[in-house]
Formats: sequence, structure tokens, C-alpha cells
Amino acid sequence: MKLIQRLTIFTKASIIASTLFAGQSVMANDDLTIASERWRYGGYGVNVKCGTNEIGLGLCGSGENADCSRNYTGLQCGNIVGGAVNSPGYLVGADYGVRLSCPFATVATSLCSSGKNRDCKVNNISHTIGLTCSQPSGITVNRNACFWQSSPYGKKTSCPSGFVMTGACGSGKNKDCRSVHSELECCSYDVN
Repeated sequence: MKLIQRLTIFTKASIIASTLFAGQSVMANDDLTIASERWRYGGYGVNVKCGTNEIGLGLCGSGENADCSRNYTGLQCGNIVGGAVNSPGYLVGADYGVRLSCPFATVATSLCSSGKNRDCKVNNISHTIGLTCSQPSGITVNRNACFWQSSPYGKKTSCPSGFVMTGACGSGKNKDCRSVHSELECCSYDVN
């Protein structure tokens, strides 16, 4: 059995969750854990979605070529053990180089990124990047403790332990996000 890469145990519930998710990274706080290391991929213009009760933890973006494991979009999803994600969520979109953040108290649960064109459709409008932002239960996003992290073409970039994905910036064929291709917004959270 593969050892759990990261685990901080605070309660018996965390021990049970670590047994259930052996072989995956697990971030634990009080009675809630977020099991990660599940990457999902899609082509340009495809809305890559996390599964039921999963939230975004990281991204991989491409330019005009499929640089993310032969795909244009990569989204790292973590399962909320002891919490839930309320659907359907809000759809938001932005153009080249614009930092797109989920509305207050929501987290990213899907990601669409483009090739060299505006390939993501949000409410029938073409954008370079699109997010679905959903309200999680079990955690409260701390919007006063957020930061942006750079991500070059084809690099899997994740929020650190104790943080969730709340925003992204995307490019076309150029490095439009402050001289890099992609950016990831990470915010800390508190357990309810």
C-alpha cells in the first residue's frame, strides 16, 4: 500500500479519512479533510469539471499547443471529506491576462482554458478562461489570506496545503499573465 504523502492528523475522523484515501495526498484540518492528487484534463474550450464534492486545488495551462499531458487544460481536484459542494455554481469568464477570481466564499470547481483563441464560452460569450465557482460546506474561504502563483506552459501548479483554488489567469499563445502563461489564485480556509 502506497504511503500517504502529506497528512496532519487532528481527530479520529482524519485517521478514518486517511485510511479511505491511502495512496493519495491528504490535507487534514479538524473533522474535514481534502484528499488531492486527482488531475483531470481536457482540450481547449472544454470545461474540465471536478467531481461531486470535489474542489479545485491546482491548474495546468497551455499556449497554442497541448502542453499539459497532451491536453490544453489540467485541473487538480480534491474531495472534501466531511463537507460538500453546493451545485450548480456561478459561471465566470475573462479575457487574456485578466485575473479572474470567484465571488466571495466560493471556490473553483471547473476550469476552461483556451489555445491561441478565445475558446471558452461563458453565457454564450467567448473568453480566454472560464471558471465555475461553487459554495463549499464544511469550510469557509478566507479572502483576506489569498495569493497568486505563476505557472508556465505545461507546468502543474497547486495550492499549498491548507489553501484552495479561487481564481485563475489565462493566456492565448503569448504570456499574457504578468509575463507568464497562467496564474493560480489560492486562498486559505477555515473549517466550520
